[in-house]
Amino acid sequence: MTWNEKRERIIAAAELGDATPRVSVDLLVDARNRAFNAEQTAKKVQAELDVLKAAHVWIKTSERMPDAADGSCCDVLAIIDGTAIVLNYTPDDSVHPWADEFSNIYRADEVTHWQPLPEAPK
Repeated sequence: MTWNEKRERIIAAAELGDATPRVSVDLLVDARNRAFNAEQTAKKVQAELDVLKAAHVWIKTSERMPDAADGSCCDVLAIIDGTAIVLNYTPDDSVHPWADEFSNIYRADEVTHWQPLPEAPK
């Protein structure tokens, strides 16, 4: 649905009709309040969207690797040859730090991007 200013002016004129200045002011203040609340809601939704987008951004392996302490590992979504797959990253092996669920191992330079896995449903 799009904004139709001409239609809204006709509706507003009909609503005001013979309204007193006090009624007109009340209607205008109410409309401004609704617009303010809508703007605040839009800002809140945009902030939530920005957080979701940031959580799902692809990180270049040339910029940084997943956070995993020595002796531990983590699962991430990774890109190999343009395909996204779940891989396990282990920082202890600098030559082959990546492995898939079938125990295939990958060199560090084979994985170009990664991102954390999303949270499991509750």
